[in-house]
Amino acid sequence: MQDFIYNHKKKIVVVGILLLVLIIGISVFFLVKNRIYSATLNIRVTPISAEVKIGDKNYDTLGTYKVKPGSYDVEVSAEGFITKTDTIEIAEDETISFQVYLLPTEENANWYDEHPDDALILGEIKYSLTLEALQKLQEENPILSELPMNIDYFTNNGAKRVRYSISYEIEEGATKFSITITDYSGGNYDDAMLRLEKRGVKKGQYEIKYIDKSEDSEWGHAY
Repeated sequence: MQDFIYNHKKKIVVVGILLLVLIIGISVFFLVKNRIYSATLNIRVTPISAEVKIGDKNYDTLGTYKVKPGSYDVEVSAEGFITKTDTIEIAEDETISFQVYLLPTEENANWYDEHPDDALILGEIKYSLTLEALQKLQEENPILSELPMNIDYFTNNGAKRVRYSISYEIEEGATKFSITITDYSGGNYDDAMLRLEKRGVKKGQYEIKYIDKSEDSEWGHAY
């Protein structure tokens, strides 16, 4: 063995150098590739038969892919469904979730009822999109983190009770919300609005509903 190494040491050294260069080359290749394809795209689409085209490439309806940062035109289509088009922006090192469900055409209206696998994915996507929209809504409207408020106290040495609540109601899709003042003792609208204004809510900024339940309450009107 020693004789073999001695007689072929030049070749062994050359092979070793070539292997080292190859390893370094492969490492550099993947480092460069990871920098170029630094963004991550998580795709979830239903129906599973859909064609997903992002930029000039086709993707599966479920998967995680490394992509170049940038702006991409998107088209999701399937026979018997309404095609969806959109544009997505993805930054360097960013991970985004691309979730889409196609609506069936009129003649294909019962598709999800007849295909439970697609129906399950549909429900999961709708739930996930609603949570994302709700989170965005809460981030853009800090007042939501302070609601509901339940106001209940006595004034004038216990002669008068002030009781009302301020809550909010999210519309379907979690893209909008309204604020509701429910007044149980009556006459507290201005007080409720003042509380909201102190928390940054401007008049006319949101839809505000006022419900006077003092007639239905055991406490009656403010007294």
